[in-house]
Amino acid sequence: MLKRLFGRPESKPAGAQESRERLLAAVRESVARGRLAEAEVRLEVLVQRFPGDAKVHNEAGRLRYAQGDFDGAAQAFARACELAPRWPDARANLGQTRLVRGHYAEAVRHFERALEADPRHHEALFNLALSLAHCGDLEASLVISRRLVADAPADPPSHVLLAETLLRAGQFHEAWREYAWRTRVADYQPFFRTYAQPEWLGEWLPGATVLIWPEQGYGDMLQFVRLLLVAARRHPDMSFVLEAEPALLRLMQVTCAGHPNIRVVAASDQIGAFDRHAPIMSLPRNLDASLGVNPAAMPYLRAASDELAPWRARVRAAAGAKLAVGLVWAGNARERHGAADQALDARRSAGAQAVSALCDVAGCTFFNLQVGGRSGEMAALGIPLVDFTGELTDFAATAALVSCLDLVISVDTAVVHLAGGLSRPVWMLSRFDCCWRWGRRAATSAWYPTLQAIYQPSSGDWAGAVAATRAALVRAARTHAAGDG
Repeated sequence: MLKRLFGRPESKPAGAQESRERLLAAVRESVARGRLAEAEVRLEVLVQRFPGDAKVHNEAGRLRYAQGDFDGAAQAFARACELAPRWPDARANLGQTRLVRGHYAEAVRHFERALEADPRHHEALFNLALSLAHCGDLEASLVISRRLVADAPADPPSHVLLAETLLRAGQFHEAWREYAWRTRVADYQPFFRTYAQPEWLGEWLPGATVLIWPEQGYGDMLQFVRLLLVAARRHPDMSFVLEAEPALLRLMQVTCAGHPNIRVVAASDQIGAFDRHAPIMSLPRNLDASLGVNPAAMPYLRAASDELAPWRARVRAAAGAKLAVGLVWAGNARERHGAADQALDARRSAGAQAVSALCDVAGCTFFNLQVGGRSGEMAALGIPLVDFTGELTDFAATAALVSCLDLVISVDTAVVHLAGGLSRPVWMLSRFDCCWRWGRRAATSAWYPTLQAIYQPSSGDWAGAVAATRAALVRAARTHAAGDG
């Protein structure tokens, strides 16, 4: 979560300023309406008329950023900084281009320079705290995050930043309370709903029916549905309705089948009457869950029992006595999201080329678990994987296959949560600036006892992470061949 790019007017002669402001307003209007080519044309006029104007170059950077051209944005912001060395907005924006590309130490320097010019610059403070957290300096990040909340107690993004930093630091009780502010953050709004019924806060309500609805991504449902199982056991005289997205429906039905007070539905028109509701990611706060203590018996996810034997036979037929290893090398491209979210996916996706360095490890047979548009990338590299992805039409099918593999190696995506929830061995290839879920870049997680995390040694260094994974895989294959796996 980044603060928006920032820019304030500077003093200019009245006539020139009026002309410039009128043209800048036209550029912003074009960007707001998604007409980026039109904005480009208008910006060219601005640059020609005001080539030495810092604000014009700052606006050029904002347009490049909206286009996803972060290097071009950095060049434009750097030019604005040259023209106006003490202008904190341009410096903060330059820092943001470094932050979104994962250059955290450089981003810290730019935000600190912006704060030298304006010690109370909110955007620079916000993104400095975020950059410091990604660098691993959680203590400094927490100090700034708390200052942001104290200075702007009604600012939802500041509360969410504090929440995520607290989660990284393992301070869960306060973190989940602060995370409730996410419902007021603009970037999160597409995920949320409003109902006439009150939100359920975890209280005991005998005879009540509580709707639990999906929020954010598949991984979030896979990770936090365990808390619904805890709630159902804790309150057997209450009823729960879980709304699951189509890809998760069958898996959730199987997972919840042993809980007679949970009903799983596919769509909102099947919900029926209910008394309270809560989004799935409010359950940690409602049940006061700690990431340090796994709140559910493992495994808590279930594959359909009648699908396991056929998959097991197919896996063993393909792998023989070798280690059967599933691979996922990319996350969701988030094409419907903004450029910054897409950049995040680019940072968490190692790509087929990097992960292909694993595929010549002796004693292993590799299975393709990469579904979607990037499923064929290994084949395009000439690397044959056992490929059943045409049959992996939902998470239930994937769960059955994963249950029959010896190991899953995946970037930080929903398959990690799936394999972990099934208590299958899973190695997570993680970007350097790992998700808050994994704390201080921890190698293991109480959420998933079978998880081993392998991080980039430095930001962007997938080669280093894959090399460490390859060495571990060689050892695992030898152990398996010796009959000890």
